[in-house]
Amino acid sequence: MAAMARARGLMSSAVRARCLALCTSSTSSRSTAPAAVRLHHQQQQQVLWGQRRALSTQQEQDPQAGDPMAWTQLQTTAVARGCKNVQDVLSALRGVDASFRVGDETTWGSVDKALQASGLNCEMKLGLAHDILGLDGRLSTVRPASAAVLMHVAKRCTDTPALAVSAQYSLGVLTLEGQGMERDPEAAIKFFGEASKQGHALSMYQLANMFLTGNGIKKDPPKAAQLLKLAVDRGLAQASTTLAEMYRVGHGVPQDNDLSFHYYQDAVDKGDPWAKVGIATMYNSGHGTEQNFDKAFQLNKEAAAEADIPLAHHNLGTHYFLGKGVQQSFEQARKCFEKAAGQGFAHSCFNLANMYMQGRGCEQDLAAARALYERAAHEIPDARELIAKIDQLQNPEQQQDDK
Repeated sequence: MAAMARARGLMSSAVRARCLALCTSSTSSRSTAPAAVRLHHQQQQQVLWGQRRALSTQQEQDPQAGDPMAWTQLQTTAVARGCKNVQDVLSALRGVDASFRVGDETTWGSVDKALQASGLNCEMKLGLAHDILGLDGRLSTVRPASAAVLMHVAKRCTDTPALAVSAQYSLGVLTLEGQGMERDPEAAIKFFGEASKQGHALSMYQLANMFLTGNGIKKDPPKAAQLLKLAVDRGLAQASTTLAEMYRVGHGVPQDNDLSFHYYQDAVDKGDPWAKVGIATMYNSGHGTEQNFDKAFQLNKEAAAEADIPLAHHNLGTHYFLGKGVQQSFEQARKCFEKAAGQGFAHSCFNLANMYMQGRGCEQDLAAARALYERAAHEIPDARELIAKIDQLQNPEQQQDDK
């Protein structure tokens, strides 16, 4: 009991300092590379073919491993699309393995030849590429096989530019991620660049991300900002959000709270839940707009409900903890921090640990606090000091012996 009491005294100021800092600058943990973090999330969301499943170790070792019914399913869908030489197409696709590179004319050439004789129009061929991707997790060669089909569409369907551009974008994503095939950022830059020249907003967005992170190309935040502005002009909501973050912190553009708020609002109007988290930060701080905790709370609540964004859950926890924009409730704060901590958000782990130290919104539990500090320590150096203090509280006799 004495250790518990000392823990409460120890943590009273630490809890307040951490929560207050995060309430007024809720995205501070991303300020060193704000757009890169934001874009990483959106990259995951913008792949055209839906959710992806990881390949098993067995599949990675054996190119033909996986569900044998998957090829049968692909045959059925190819026939349904009107493929005249389905066996030739499938045979060519079976020859594509994880070592395939987009520039490999030998492997791609066999697929190209089979598809030219398939009788499928460009739209059906693009659909076939997405049919193949729909087998992700069932065949280890899904991505390279799909890439081979997409290469055909990109090169042979120039008379239908929209389909060729869509294929180029998809190839960019595949070569950038490299899951199930060799990763090739330089090829991704080429594909995104070609599609961007045709006015493809998502390709501009992805290319901007690469300029921001230096992924396969020299970092160039101003160039990224130029590409994002072009994507914004074409109505891409997440481009507005990223540009808002860049203006908020002055990354690649002059720092400008008014422009930051403008672009956040544009993205909110277009339906991007991440923008709601960003603009809520500005309502919290009063930068670029009048301070309004009620509106900040509501925006974070909407973003958490719409997209389960860890930062939104964390910010809600901070609102509940401080009673800003909502009635104070340590129990509700704990629940919100738990949701974000469950997704690996370090600052929520830290705040939740503080609450277990204090016994606020929960029973005091030093062991639980210590475990949460361990999870937060990779991002928050203060956590290590608090772990040491918990160890000292729990083992005072050992500490005395060490002296």
